Order: sequence, then C-alpha cells, then structure tokens
Amino acid sequence: MFSLPRSQRLRRKRLIDRLFTTDRRTTMTAYPVRAVYAIVEREAADEPMQMMVSVAKRHLRHAVDRNRAKRQVREAWRHRSSRIAEAIAAKPGKAIKIAFVWMSASPVASEKVAEAVDRLVCRIAEKM
Repeated sequence: MFSLPRSQRLRRKRLIDRLFTTDRRTTMTAYPVRAVYAIVEREAADEPMQMMVSVAKRHLRHAVDRNRAKRQVREAWRHRSSRIAEAIAAKPGKAIKIAFVWMSASPVASEKVAEAVDRLVCRIAEKM
C-alpha cells in the first residue's frame, strides 16, 4: 500500500520511447512538474498503471538535488495514485503510462511538489 512496486515503474526503453513518440499522448503542466501520459491497450503481463520520473541534469546540476526531486515526485505519486487506479479500473483492458518530467531549475519544497502532482493526478483522472 505504501510502496511503489517495481512492476508499477516504467522501465522498458521500448515503452518509454512509445510514450514520448505516440500521437495519443497528452501533456499537462503544474509547475514544477509536467506529466506526459498515454492510455494504451493493456498487455497481459503489464500493470494497469506504470510511471517514471525524469529530472534533467541541465535543470538540477547536482546529483543530490536530482535524486531528491525524483524522491519527492515518487512520494507524492504514491499517496495520490489511488485516484487514477479507480479511474483505470473502470476501463477494462486499458492501461495508463505516465512520465513526470521535472521543469524547475532549482530545488522545490516537498509541499509544492505534492500539490503539483495532486493537481496533475486530479486532472488526469477527470479526463479518463
């Protein structure tokens, strides 16, 4: 319940490339995070929800800051992912792939990151 299992992480290069290159993807922004997501047909072995976090080195130069930003986004997602889980459960045979992309050039407080992820999750759940 309070973890992000490996099966819910978007790891395969093929799936990540497909997420960013498909025409069916949607992008939403809530500063300091941007969400890129696509609703796809669910494969037998896949989870209904998979996510990833990307923090570019050009935005946060120090690895400590990049790791903290990724940790903040994952923690916010972990607390709020149930909304999308309910929405995707209503669509059998469908799965959602989400990538959170960090946009800020400096570290941000955890509360602001949590609010941004919450807004994104609410908007994604509404559109489903």
